[in-house]
Parts: sequence; C-alpha cells; structure tokens
Amino acid sequence: MFCFLLGICSVFMVLNVLIVPIKNIYMRKISILAATFSSIFILAFQCNDINSKELSNDGCIDSSKINPDAVCYMIHDPVCGCDGKTYSNDCIAINKGVLSFEKGECK
Repeated sequence: MFCFLLGICSVFMVLNVLIVPIKNIYMRKISILAATFSSIFILAFQCNDINSKELSNDGCIDSSKINPDAVCYMIHDPVCGCDGKTYSNDCIAINKGVLSFEKGECK
C-alpha cells in the first residue's frame, strides 16, 4: 500500500514540475527528468525495503536473510529452529533465514 501511495505522490511531483512555469526550455526538461528519476529512485528503494522484510512462519523466517549459496561447515551440532525444524548446525539455520534457534534437536 505504501508503495502505491508513493507512486501516486511521484506522479503529482512530476505534474507539479510541469505546472511550474520555467522560461528556459532546457532547464524545464532537466527539472522534469530530475523529478521523475528521483521519484522512481525513491519508489524503488522504499518498495524494496518493505519487501525485503517479509517474514514467514509468524516472524520466524526472514526471507531477506536466506542465502542458498552460503558455504557452511559440516559439523553436526544440531539446532532447533523457531519454525520447529532441526538444522544440522547454526550456520545452516542462519542461512535458511531462521531468526532464532536453540541448541539440540527439535522434540
């Protein structure tokens, strides 16, 4: 919803630049481009920030922390993730996006 509202604000920002009378055509084009790109830049980062914090399993898994390319040590030291799954070690749990875990296997 926030991204949608920000998109509407960016449209009004561009329209405002079009309405403001600027005598020099070159400066008018630059101001329109600047307003457009700055609003798109803000919109992209705001939406990305919101989407990257999506949590699943009641706030247990942070999808932005999932790293399928991570290289973890192969030591069997099981941990029980807040999602109720047993992971071979803490490194694997962390790279699966698990936000909290306890030592030992899940019961």
